[in-house]
Amino acid sequence: MRLAIVALLVTLVLAPSAGAWKTTGRQWHTGTVRYANIAPDYEWSLGRAVAAWNASGAQVSFVRVPRAQADLVVGARLDAGDKREAGLAQTYSVNRWITSATVFIRSGTSQYAAAQVFAHELGHVLGLDHEDRACVTMNSTLFVDHPIKCSAPPPGTWRCGLVTKDDAAAAAHLYGGTARGPAREFCAAAPPS
Repeated sequence: MRLAIVALLVTLVLAPSAGAWKTTGRQWHTGTVRYANIAPDYEWSLGRAVAAWNASGAQVSFVRVPRAQADLVVGARLDAGDKREAGLAQTYSVNRWITSATVFIRSGTSQYAAAQVFAHELGHVLGLDHEDRACVTMNSTLFVDHPIKCSAPPPGTWRCGLVTKDDAAAAAHLYGGTARGPAREFCAAAPPS
């Protein structure tokens, strides 16, 4: 009996959270968000974040297009946010429908931290809000290279599981689909060049 109680407690503590997500009540009318990247230094990082959201199981995807056709423009600028923020997403809506958006990232952000920032800001672009009850991409604070409620990457790795299953569940709630978590949470980091 005692062993069963201990096993139950361990299961409850280690079980992944379910339902740790919030939305803003706004979303895109279509399942395709057309984006243009005007920050070429962040191509790799943005690509990782886009791929993570596109693999989340939600029936929404980011598709790259020329700037003139973009609903979302991603760029870098030194003064993003209030000087404490690593990134900033601005969405523009009519009623509850998002019609366009802009994402900024602070210049000089490392490629791995930038991937995390982009994943978070793209979550806002989709209509997700901050969530601090569990480890999710949408935590309100990024601590160096990981959301504040998530474990720090072990030395020599980065947090490549950019979209958690709870983040994906929020997007699936808005756009349909079946939420999928990342294949792994951490990946080996390339040595600095």
